[in-house]
Amino acid sequence: AVVSTQSTGENSVKIDVDGEDSVVGVNSANNIFRSSLSSEEDDEDEEEPQQTTVIRWEKINGGLKRVSKGSAGIWGVNSNNHIFKLNDDGNSWTRIAGGLTHIASGSEVWGVNSGDSIYKYVGSSSKTWEKIPGALTNVDVSESGHVWGVNRGGNIFRWLGSSWEHVSGAARQVSVGESGVWVVNSAGHIYYRVGTYGTSTHLAR
Repeated sequence: AVVSTQSTGENSVKIDVDGEDSVVGVNSANNIFRSSLSSEEDDEDEEEPQQTTVIRWEKINGGLKRVSKGSAGIWGVNSNNHIFKLNDDGNSWTRIAGGLTHIASGSEVWGVNSGDSIYKYVGSSSKTWEKIPGALTNVDVSESGHVWGVNRGGNIFRWLGSSWEHVSGAARQVSVGESGVWVVNSAGHIYYRVGTYGTSTHLAR
């Protein structure tokens, strides 16, 4: 199969994908986009018609510097570190109390602020966010509830439920999901942690 994509008009600099194979992203102008997939058949070759999957981008109202999509919804933060969640209409946002520089949506919503403090969204009537011990600049959460993060020194950690475990290696960004744990280091090199593919609870030490 052939996959083609239509441009968002500007470079899409940050994207996120969930288990539904749909993508959300923001570009350098803080415009927000959501992908849609369609299949088209090329009949020029009558003996072996070519099936092409076309990725089209739909612009969503608003402006964000980061966006993340998971079963907990589509969440994002803007240039003022204000937090927003996409409403059920798919085109408007609700502002959530608090301020974060980075946000991740999976089975839960986690984020970090400008002081490297870590928060998990609880959304109760008494408090919106629960502060988690530790300090990170980047965090990600999977659909299975696995949480990994990176601190300002490039150290990698995974959440054990009440504390963080230091994991060997160095990174500036981490991503965790059904495809495993992936990191990008300060040189821009990409690494996969062997044994983390799938939704295994041990996620390879």
